[in-house]
Amino acid sequence: MIPPEHGVATLVAGKAIPLVYVREGGSVFIGGASRGGNEEWFRQVMLSGSALLDLNGKRVRMRATLVSDPDERRVVEGLFRACFPDRFSMWFSERTKWVAMSEGARVRVVTSLGQGRVRCHSLGL
Repeated sequence: MIPPEHGVATLVAGKAIPLVYVREGGSVFIGGASRGGNEEWFRQVMLSGSALLDLNGKRVRMRATLVSDPDERRVVEGLFRACFPDRFSMWFSERTKWVAMSEGARVRVVTSLGQGRVRCHSLGL
């Protein structure tokens, strides 16, 4: 199985914030810092409901949604484990906030509730 596209995306929010991502289907999932990292980007995205991302040199305006459904969170975590197997446990924890973004539609944010549980809801923009 070939892992989905993945790498480092830059969130353009006043200053450039590098965040790892995995693109699967029509969504771009962002892995938020959970091990002492800056989570201000998460608050900004959730307040505005959208974000400007630089993906491989292409700037794209996207919308955000919080992913909190337990099953959906497990799927996203699995994607990140497959794409970043050597770094997953260093970068992420059960408190990681996952953001799923989609062009011209919505951005999804996946938030761990602990013990493998996830919450997912859409933000209307």
